Amino acid sequence: HYAVALLDSGEPEHLETAKAILNRVIDLQDQNPANKTYGIWSWYMEEPLAKMAPPDWNWADFCGTQLLLAWMDHRQRLGQALADKVKDSILHAARSIKKRNVGPSYTNIAIMGTNVSLLVGELFGEAEFTEYGKARLRRFYDYTFEQGSFTEYNSPTYTIVAMTELIRMLMVVQDPED
Repeated sequence: HYAVALLDSGEPEHLETAKAILNRVIDLQDQNPANKTYGIWSWYMEEPLAKMAPPDWNWADFCGTQLLLAWMDHRQRLGQALADKVKDSILHAARSIKKRNVGPSYTNIAIMGTNVSLLVGELFGEAEFTEYGKARLRRFYDYTFEQGSFTEYNSPTYTIVAMTELIRMLMVVQDPED
């Protein structure tokens, strides 16, 4: 969030700090597909993924969303090497999201992961994520209307997170059907 906020400021003096944050965050992601924690991050520098009990799979969704904002809105300012690194990190997060495949009852994560999947499909030409994202969006839509509302922790805090992510999806996903 902080790196994206610095980039969004448009202030040239914040660019190097934002780039350093992105490089550091990406370096902390598990990018080895053979690992159980592939595509996610630990919460704390002092607690590596291998020691987390349990690891937080939601980080693929939360971090993937923010990395997409950095890539979509600022990739030209990042330089080619960092823009490529951000893209690769997004792809790792998307693969983790798809592997985990949360159901529609996990409202905010279902929305975030759908957004990441749809955008990876659209922006990077990854057809498997386009198909996956569309199916996931349909499942979430049908489930939510069947239930009559968001089901996960139907509270003001979680509802704001869900609505913010849906608004973000409306703003960035290009396919009008989605």
